[in-house]
Amino acid sequence: MNKLKGLIEGMAYKELKAIQRDLAEGNMGRLVKERLDEIEAKLGRQEHICPTCGAKLAEETAKYHLVFGPPDFRQRAMFCGLDCLSFFLEKLKQERAPLYHESER
Repeated sequence: MNKLKGLIEGMAYKELKAIQRDLAEGNMGRLVKERLDEIEAKLGRQEHICPTCGAKLAEETAKYHLVFGPPDFRQRAMFCGLDCLSFFLEKLKQERAPLYHESER
């Protein structure tokens, strides 16, 4: 608030009247909301990690995306390369493969 107070104290009469008008018309509130939305959008961008090799990935630069899991609990993974995706899928196949066949009991 001290920063805003310092700005207001340094303004001329015409500038203060213009700000007062913008406040009354709701322009300042809209401007603040837009700026907050912009900042929150940047904060919302998560840095992702390749689950195979641990490389840091930005969502825009991740080359391969995989969505898997049951319909009510979808999971999303991003991979830096085809080799990491292939390795992940191979491990997923091994994990899902039964340890023994029913006929072997």
